[in-house]
Amino acid sequence: MSCALSSGCRQSVPAARPVAAAQSAPASAASGTDSAGIPKAAAVGAIDHLDSASNPDWMGALPDSTPLGAMSIPGTHDTLSIHGGKAGPAVVNQEKFDTGCTEPTCASERTASTQLEAGIRALDIRVRRDEAGNLGVQHGSFYQQAGLEDVLRVTGQFLDRHPRETILMRVKAECTNEDKTFQCEDADGLPPDPPLLDRYLNAHPRVWRPAASGPGAIPRLGDVRGTIVVIRADGIDDRGVPIDAQDLWDKPTREDKWAAAATHLAQAPAIGTRALSMDFLSASGVPDPAKFPHRYAEYENQHALDYLRSRPGAATGVVMADFPGPALVGEIIAHNHR
Repeated sequence: MSCALSSGCRQSVPAARPVAAAQSAPASAASGTDSAGIPKAAAVGAIDHLDSASNPDWMGALPDSTPLGAMSIPGTHDTLSIHGGKAGPAVVNQEKFDTGCTEPTCASERTASTQLEAGIRALDIRVRRDEAGNLGVQHGSFYQQAGLEDVLRVTGQFLDRHPRETILMRVKAECTNEDKTFQCEDADGLPPDPPLLDRYLNAHPRVWRPAASGPGAIPRLGDVRGTIVVIRADGIDDRGVPIDAQDLWDKPTREDKWAAAATHLAQAPAIGTRALSMDFLSASGVPDPAKFPHRYAEYENQHALDYLRSRPGAATGVVMADFPGPALVGEIIAHNHR
C-alpha cells in the first residue's frame, strides 16, 4: 500500500486493532501552556519535553551492513515549524527551544540541535524561494527565521561531534503559489529548482545524494555514516531513494489517522526490503481547534507508543511525528536492538 510522499492522500485501511492500555510514564509534567499557547501533555512520554531525552550516538552500535530500510528511525514532521504568529497552535508542529536566544535564527537552530541530541534522525525541511533568490525555511505563510544553509550548518556540526550517525533529510518546496489563507508564494512566482537546491547541497561536505536521476538504491548505514542523506526533494528534484509513505494528514478523524499509521507500521518490515518506509503520525484540521496539530499528536503519539511497546522487535521504518516525546523516540530507537 503506497502513497506519494508529497501528497496528503487518503488510504482505505482496515479498522485499527485495539491499542494496549497506556504504559506507565515518567512523572507528570507541570500543567498549563507553553509559549505558543499549546496545552502541555499530562505526562512526559509520548509527547513534548523532548529536551529531556539524550540519544546522541544511538546509531554507533548498529552494524555497518544494516540497510537504512531495515532500521527504526525517529523523525519530525515539518521539523522547524515553530513560528506561527497570531495563528499559534493552528500551524505550529514542534516544540520551540529558545531559552536565552537573542539572534533571529537562534530558536530554529537550537530546536534542530535539541531534536538531534534527543535522537531524531529524520528531518522534514520545507523551503521557499525568497526575494534574494535564497531558500528560506517555511511553513505555509510563516517564515521560520532560518535558511536552508542554517539547517545544513547545524546538522553538519552535529555530525562533526557524532560521526557515526547519519541524518535523513527530506527537502520540500512548500509554496503552492496560490492566494489562499496560510499558503505561501515564492518570490516572483518562481519555485525552487534543481540548480538552486544544488547550490546549497554541493557546497556542504557532508551531504550525500544519489548520483543518478530518479530513485536510487537504499544505502547501507556504513556507506552514509557522518552524512546528511537527502532522501527526497519534493517538488524540486527527482533524485532520491525509493520511499513508501503514509501521510493521511488533511482533517482525518483521529481514529482514521491511527488506522492508517498502524497499518503502515505493520507493513514496515516488508516495505523496508524494497523502499524506505515513512509513516507520518501528523495531521491537521484547521480551522477546527480540536484538530490542531498538537491535538492530533496527543492521540496519535500515545497510540504509536503503546503499539510499539506491545510489538517489540519489528522494524518501524521512519516514523515522523509532531511534538514527539522522549518515550516515543526511545521506543523507536529500541526497536533497532530487539
